[in-house]
Amino acid sequence: MTGQIKSLSAGNTEGMIKAENGVMVRFSASDVLAYDVNSLAVGQLVTFETDGPNGRIAFNVCILTKDQDIGAHLKQPPPARLRYVGFEHRGNARAYRFETAGSGMKRAACHVSIEMAQLARYRLTMQDGPAVCLHSLSSKSETSETLPTTYTITEADMQAFMATRPAPKAARVKPPKRTPRDPNSPFSSFTMPQRRMS
Repeated sequence: MTGQIKSLSAGNTEGMIKAENGVMVRFSASDVLAYDVNSLAVGQLVTFETDGPNGRIAFNVCILTKDQDIGAHLKQPPPARLRYVGFEHRGNARAYRFETAGSGMKRAACHVSIEMAQLARYRLTMQDGPAVCLHSLSSKSETSETLPTTYTITEADMQAFMATRPAPKAARVKPPKRTPRDPNSPFSSFTMPQRRMS
């Protein structure tokens, strides 16, 4: 289903979507694909699925980009969506679990592993792991109808993800702090002699 974001709370933690049939549905940040959360804005077109009482809660919310054919999207059944459902430690790696689901489709699990050293090398935290995995899986879903049940993040995946992040701002250099004078120092009362004008 498609719709348009009509309102957002402070910090983009939740909002309202007006669906194509005119119904207003609520969503929270946890229902949005991880790499789309920071891009949410009022007026954006999104795709989503509904749940809850009378279908008034949206999940698997995904932003529609300008180059997507919205008309074709409305005519075709919704594609499979990826939803992050958890993780587990495997030695020096963390395995993130995702589920694929779509209208009339059977749920399928996909496990994506990422080395802790990879995250550290690119100065990413473990909280960035799901976004890295989602970015990689989404790229693969565009070129393949089926996703692997297991996958390991490569250096190419990391570089592709980092290319989507904004460039870091230059750090401001703070001036050195001046050391206060010690009143007990023999030089504390020392002053330069003034030159007399003749």
